[in-house]
Amino acid sequence: MAAAWGEDARRLLHGGEITRATAEAMRAVAVLRTAGAPERLAVVLAVAAEAQAEAGNLDPALQLATESVAIAQASGDGRTLARACRALGELHGILGQCNESARLLGQALRASSPTDDGEVHAHILDALCRNTLRLADRARQTGTTPAEELQDDAIEHGRRGLETARQARDPRAEAACGASLALALLRRGDLDRALPFLVDAGALAATHGLRLLQHRIAAIDGEALLARGEAAEAVRRLRGLATACERAGEPLIEIDARLALYRGAKAQDDFEQALAAHERYHQLDAQVRTDVAQARAHVLINEVETQKARLEAEKARLEAELLRLKSRRLESEKRALQAQARELDRHAHQDALTGLWNRRHIDDELPRLLASASANGSPLAVAIGDIDLFKAINDRYGHPTGDVVLCAVADVLRDNCRPSDTVARVGGEEFLLVLEGTDLKAARPACERLRRAVEKHDWAALAADLQVTISFGISEAVADGEARDLLANADQHLYAAKRGGRNRVEPHSP
Repeated sequence: MAAAWGEDARRLLHGGEITRATAEAMRAVAVLRTAGAPERLAVVLAVAAEAQAEAGNLDPALQLATESVAIAQASGDGRTLARACRALGELHGILGQCNESARLLGQALRASSPTDDGEVHAHILDALCRNTLRLADRARQTGTTPAEELQDDAIEHGRRGLETARQARDPRAEAACGASLALALLRRGDLDRALPFLVDAGALAATHGLRLLQHRIAAIDGEALLARGEAAEAVRRLRGLATACERAGEPLIEIDARLALYRGAKAQDDFEQALAAHERYHQLDAQVRTDVAQARAHVLINEVETQKARLEAEKARLEAELLRLKSRRLESEKRALQAQARELDRHAHQDALTGLWNRRHIDDELPRLLASASANGSPLAVAIGDIDLFKAINDRYGHPTGDVVLCAVADVLRDNCRPSDTVARVGGEEFLLVLEGTDLKAARPACERLRRAVEKHDWAALAADLQVTISFGISEAVADGEARDLLANADQHLYAAKRGGRNRVEPHSP
């Protein structure tokens, strides 16, 4: 019975009845949890995750998909693992974690067979095609990787997926892969090649009642009409699609439709309709971004808690092993275990959220570095950086977004410092840098570069109107000076930077 509910959920989802699909899938999950059928449970969890994601409920979708992968891995069944990894991989792509999506989809592809399991294999290639297009969009914005190469990869994934779907005689997979291939060709600027695939995909979706896929294809069709310069027809169709998606509760497709509708209305100088489409787009985008931030925060918290439990268990095991070795006087093994214990101690000196050093590490390390600098007659400077108006960021965007901001600032500081520099998070939004071999004159431009790097970071990727800046206070060590005096002096300069208007480095000149 539960398996039948799972199939009903899949059918309802493809037919665009997302609310009913979610209810049927969760009813099947509840029964299968106690039925001793892990492979069926993993598959139904993946369906439930897909339904929740299409409804815009990304946080519960992530939890369901993660559980599906864990159960599938334990079952050892390749086909089940392929389905689960595809669901989780697609979800990570929606969350913007495209590299993790590519890893999971690659694992799914290896676990499936194009001959024995063509339908699943084709859907994985379809997901790879769409995720590679996201990577291409990111590359176009950052300029890190040639976007054209990624677009060509996406076209190849779509082509292979369509070929596999046709061999498997699966119309849904064929329509999905055809639509993705058309989109990849359209993004590459090859409109003439894209249109036949788009028409065939639309016909298949309509014939087999695949309403969710029909809406996705209609959004691509709107983009194609705009590319052909047929803005009036594009606006007419996209307006109907956006309304249908809103009624059906399909926010992920509606976002694409509203953005294309805005572009089309603007091209026609219909500014009233363009404004309405733009406002609805940003409303949906804000909702999705909030759920993305919450889902990412839960992923981070789960990873930290899991790692912490592993470290504690490993430390306990090592301590017990040390006692055994002491009694048997096995010095060589003891030294090796002590080295591992030191590694665990190193983790105790790291900030769990950002991976930077923490306050405990600075308290232990700074006096030693000061003594070494004094003995060698070499300069040393410290800089305390504090994110400006961080409480306002938390209050406006929520603590999950605040956590992502902290991690991003940590990455900027770490990426723009020398290997010899010590970078730590010593408070809520407070960071500390120890710059060895650096006097106040050299520390000033170094901190200016860091300040500009934080200011120029792409914060709009996290929230459309988010801006983040940081202020620094610098202090140079004196001969035989104390760590507390050095830090107090840097703190005074930080307060001066805040009083001076924030987003600045003090002292202003060495």
